[in-house]
Amino acid sequence: MRTVTDPRPPATASEVDPASCPRDPAEIYRLSFARARAETPLDHLPPFLHPVVLRMVHACGLPEIARDVGWRGDPVAAARSALARGAPVLCDTRMTEAGIARGHLPPGSRTLCTLDEEPVRGLAAALGTTRTAAAVELWRPHLEGAVVAIGNAPTALFHLLDRMAAWRRRPAAIFA
Repeated sequence: MRTVTDPRPPATASEVDPASCPRDPAEIYRLSFARARAETPLDHLPPFLHPVVLRMVHACGLPEIARDVGWRGDPVAAARSALARGAPVLCDTRMTEAGIARGHLPPGSRTLCTLDEEPVRGLAAALGTTRTAAAVELWRPHLEGAVVAIGNAPTALFHLLDRMAAWRRRPAAIFA
């Protein structure tokens, strides 16, 4: 039986001694990020992306996604600058919005998820797409210079990329 602090991932839950499981939230957080750091290949990424990729891995539990990360410029610096100017964080789903650590945002920062707005269901039907993609239509007045967070709705990302060209508006950074 292994302890929770054993760096090797267990093959099954029965291999972990429940008595070794931490109960302190700060310790759980520290251990989960330590595991993400230990298991995630970061050598091919610039250092400014390491914290972002580790948060992505922490959120989904898949260290191998680090291989698929693409970027242009320094999206971290662009996002920080946008947030400092008061730009919103546009989120594809409530789950993504809820997962944003408010303590890491500048005071007064706001998030916006339009998924549950009144016109979204009708827009989705009219456009023949998902609600998350249709919700992007409501981002238009907020998009220029915003930070976009796409958590689990790829159709929102695809719709956003299509609309950016048509609307001639660009967010400061997209994290998807």
